[in-house]
Amino acid sequence: MGLIRIKTRHILFAGIFLSVSLSGFTQTKNLTPEDFPPGLTKSTIQLFNNDELIEVIIATDLRTLVFDVAEERSYHPGKLYYLSDSDTIEMNVMLMTRGHFRRDRTSCTFPPFRIDFDSTGNNTIFDKMNDVKLVTHCQKRNLYENYVLQEYLIYKIYNLLTDLSFRVRLARITYVDTSGRLKTDTKFGFFIEPTGKMAKRNGGRELELKGLALNHINHPMINLFTVFQYFIANTDWSVRVLHNIKLVSLLTEPMAFPVPYDFDFCGAINTYYAAPDPVLNIRSVRNRLFRSNCRKLEELESTFEIFREKKDQIYNLYLDFPYLEEKQKRDILKYYDEFYETLDNPRAARKAFERCPKNRQP
Repeated sequence: MGLIRIKTRHILFAGIFLSVSLSGFTQTKNLTPEDFPPGLTKSTIQLFNNDELIEVIIATDLRTLVFDVAEERSYHPGKLYYLSDSDTIEMNVMLMTRGHFRRDRTSCTFPPFRIDFDSTGNNTIFDKMNDVKLVTHCQKRNLYENYVLQEYLIYKIYNLLTDLSFRVRLARITYVDTSGRLKTDTKFGFFIEPTGKMAKRNGGRELELKGLALNHINHPMINLFTVFQYFIANTDWSVRVLHNIKLVSLLTEPMAFPVPYDFDFCGAINTYYAAPDPVLNIRSVRNRLFRSNCRKLEELESTFEIFREKKDQIYNLYLDFPYLEEKQKRDILKYYDEFYETLDNPRAARKAFERCPKNRQP
């Protein structure tokens, strides 16, 4: 539902490796670009400098990996392949399940991964990365793959608003179980820029400091951060305990800068499993709630103007995105229309942004 399947021959792409992977990693065939079906995306520059969909294969003992979700879990050896302009790139990787909610098998039977690289990652699209996070499809049903696509677009929205954001790269990933116990499957997922890379790109470093109050966060950025969370209807975050937020310290600024991540509980996506914290006193994640210290509209007007200026670009992210159905795009943009209608209605804006009961404080 809501998912567009692009008619490329990616099943053959999986089959190329399936025939060699089950015999073990030492027997991997040396492939050339001619071995790949036409139409697959080639990648020659670093992962997050390109928005094109990339095709990736991950081969590992997949069944053992996806069941290894305890607090004390292990890395599992595997191979990662992708196609460059000149050759098929094969990399040795170590994979480990990650996350909290999505690492619980009652929630997700296919959890997200952390992928660690050795020297075979040098001079590839993963160059100078020790590791990278991969967001996966959680469950086999197409609905969950649709959630992944929508969460990817929300990261892209925040990229439009500020460079102090996690860059992401959409991928179509073929998973090959080298133990032969699980069927080969191809699903959408996306890679998330490592925190250290994001901080360094902005001239800073990660600040792992819990307990900060909002008044210790850079004021223009906390305004942007909190209005963005209101825009997508996300209440699943906290500055004080660093829940779904990273802090960055810049050499030129005395205050910390917030960077959000993990948006699957937001109302804009409206996953079936998402529910608000009861203490917030809202019935559904679709009910927007501004969580911040008290603000006057005048203090937020410059932030509102950023959203107005970026409106067309935000909407075009969806209108130009080929992997969601048109009806779903219209429904999402209609939900965003409600945000802009609030901004343009002073009475509604005051009701939304100037009320600040204590249970809203993040």
